[in-house]
Amino acid sequence: MSLLIVDACPRGEGLSRTLKLLDAFLQGYQGERQLLRLAGCSLIPYDGAMVERREALIQAGRTQDPMFDLARQFAQADQILIAAPYWDLSFPSALKVYIEHIFARTITFMYDDSGPVGLCGARRMGLLTTAGSPIPKGLNLGGSYLRAVGNMLGIPAFHQVTAQGLDIEGAPVEAILASACRRARKLGRTFSS
Repeated sequence: MSLLIVDACPRGEGLSRTLKLLDAFLQGYQGERQLLRLAGCSLIPYDGAMVERREALIQAGRTQDPMFDLARQFAQADQILIAAPYWDLSFPSALKVYIEHIFARTITFMYDDSGPVGLCGARRMGLLTTAGSPIPKGLNLGGSYLRAVGNMLGIPAFHQVTAQGLDIEGAPVEAILASACRRARKLGRTFSS
């Protein structure tokens, strides 16, 4: 069972509270894993020329082109875990750019008469996230968006562990993080089975 971990944390080890959740998850997880740190990928957002190139390659059946490396990696993973802080009602922009790169027709999804059909082999996707403020009900847009991405790409299960309210003055930050780390370890064990 292969696990693709997408690290979308702009701040590194020791600074990122979201990476503390990832560390806890990995304490519970037993199995093969591959780590992709978006901070080191130098991905750029798709522009018109890139979209045209992507479509021309797909039309020509050239989906082994390096342009599709991330899409193939995503499609072939058995499970996917994303670590991304809650920023500006969703997540850091690098994660959105990554998603643009994995949405590749004939690799991660296709269309039939009823609409999009997911082609990804993952049986579950998870999100680990931390937020300085409490996340208002209905405004966890990053989690909702990633759940929808997984659904469209054919991933049947979505799990999320969130630690929120970490920057509120007087908040029991260590207790909040400890509780979220326990849930992340438990999720790691779930991903191991």
